[in-house]
Order: sequence, then structure tokens, then C-alpha cells
Amino acid sequence: MVPLAAALVGLLGAGCRGDGSGRIGILQIQVGGARELILSIEACNADANATVIAASNKQVVVRVVGNRSNQDSCSDGLTLCLEDDLAGRAILDDTSGQLFTAVPVGPSSGRCGS
Repeated sequence: MVPLAAALVGLLGAGCRGDGSGRIGILQIQVGGARELILSIEACNADANATVIAASNKQVVVRVVGNRSNQDSCSDGLTLCLEDDLAGRAILDDTSGQLFTAVPVGPSSGRCGS
């Protein structure tokens, strides 16, 4: 039996994108339960938030936006709670076009009630 938690791993090139505000790329995604996505993003202290902009039975499309406090090469984390279970769907970063695929990891943190 595969644990509910899974990780989605994908790496993009080093460095941050953009001019200080707007869309932010995703570096890595971990799934901390059936509905909890833990995102590592291409920005520090970005006052960022993530949203699902589209979902189908095959994939979930995620967009991260925020205001960066600096342009240094760094990353921050944030959690996105899905409305429905991930259920093996791929996740697409709307900013970079990077498609993430699932890899099993540890237990849920419980942040999203899953």
C-alpha cells in the first residue's frame, strides 16, 4: 500500500524570475497528505500565495504570485490545500510549465485536514 503522502520533485534553473512582483516559479512540491501541497518557491520573503487555477482528472495547475523583498537566489515554502484529493494527478506550475510527478514520502502534517 502506498502512503497517502507523496512528494513531487522537479528542479528549475537557479535564480529568481521577474522584476520584484508577479508570478513566482515552483522549485519543488511535496504532498503532505491527500490534499496538502507543500511548495518550495523561487523567492524569499515574497509575501506569496498559491492558487489552483485549473483542475482535471489528470492534473492540477498551480500559480504562485507575490511581491519579492529581494532578488537574491533563494527559496521559501508555503502550503496549498486542495479542494479534492490529489489522487495521483500530476501538478503543473503555471509560471514555468514544469510538470511535477508523484514520489512517496512521509506522513501528512495535518495542515489541510488530510
